[in-house]
Amino acid sequence: MDNPTSYEEIIHPEDRVQVLARLDEATRTGKFNERFRITLPNGDVRWVRVYGFPMRNAAGRIWRLVGTAQDITEQKHAEDQVIKNLEIAEAARAEADALRKATLALTQDLHMWLSAPARVFVVPSARMLAAQRPPLLRKSNLGHESRSGSYDRWQPLLETAAKSRPQSDEP
Repeated sequence: MDNPTSYEEIIHPEDRVQVLARLDEATRTGKFNERFRITLPNGDVRWVRVYGFPMRNAAGRIWRLVGTAQDITEQKHAEDQVIKNLEIAEAARAEADALRKATLALTQDLHMWLSAPARVFVVPSARMLAAQRPPLLRKSNLGHESRSGSYDRWQPLLETAAKSRPQSDEP
């Protein structure tokens, strides 16, 4: 920096316009409380929180702003990590909810099939269903189950199984 007292030069370029606008506003309101990045002479980027307050002249007009700056880089990194962890947790919650719904659908279907009048049926494996879905699970072949929505509940699961099925030549 040519002028070590120039605060404008150390404000990170991406934050500069907003910070300078807030400083301009602070010369009228006397209030400044901002978090922004600064670039040190060695090129390191740090986060700071700056509190500013007015110094007034005898007439009560703002004469200058004074304040403090606190390095909050570690706090900012911790906040960013918390946000990332919350996003991961939300994704895990959504996946658990989807699994819960799939389990509920399976349980309802099994209950319906087991409580139906006695009949003989073969329950193929999920891999077999995924491999041969069109001939095995057409709505027309499901009988009364298709009216209860069983086909619609199983369709997304079967599509997922088909996509994850290893490619092989065996049936």
